[in-house]
Amino acid sequence: MKNKFLLASLLMLVSVGMYAQGDASAKKYGFKSAIIKINTEILGRTIESTAYVDNYGAQTSQVVEMNVPLKGDVKSATIVRDGKSYTVNYTSKKIEVADAIEQPNFLNPTSADKEKYNIKELAEDMVLGKKCVVYILDTDYNGTPATMTVWCYKGYPMKSETDTGIFKVTTEVTAFEENADVPADVLEIPDYKIKKKK
Repeated sequence: MKNKFLLASLLMLVSVGMYAQGDASAKKYGFKSAIIKINTEILGRTIESTAYVDNYGAQTSQVVEMNVPLKGDVKSATIVRDGKSYTVNYTSKKIEVADAIEQPNFLNPTSADKEKYNIKELAEDMVLGKKCVVYILDTDYNGTPATMTVWCYKGYPMKSETDTGIFKVTTEVTAFEENADVPADVLEIPDYKIKKKK
């Protein structure tokens, strides 16, 4: 049962994707591209992932590779482009597609976002040598109400702490290559069977 929940959490991690934002026309980050290494702490386990950002956040991909007991090696990704979010399971060769998840734009938070998510600016802090604006807001984690504290550099979440009241999830960037050359293939949708996410 625990292994099934861990696998579900992995897929939740890449499908929720705090980097997925709904308005494809908005400039989401204050840099054109980046390759980012991230550690996520969930259920007592550390999950490593790599995020790719292109075109100021209009196109993103977050790739996770891990070993799940009794399941073996699992590789998944969330690719967000053209207003859609594609959850790709490279192991089972399946894709789920849905509208991109709407999240506040931390580069230029609007009054509507501040009201909707109860966003409050707390302070400035340093993460990985980069000056970040720290926000606290109400959000949800795959449908579960949660409170999130997030450290943003040029609108990008360098660190976050999410508390659902049932479990906590923390993420932190461990390496950040700004204005990097992003490989084209990480943003491509594989030729797998596509299922519309309910």
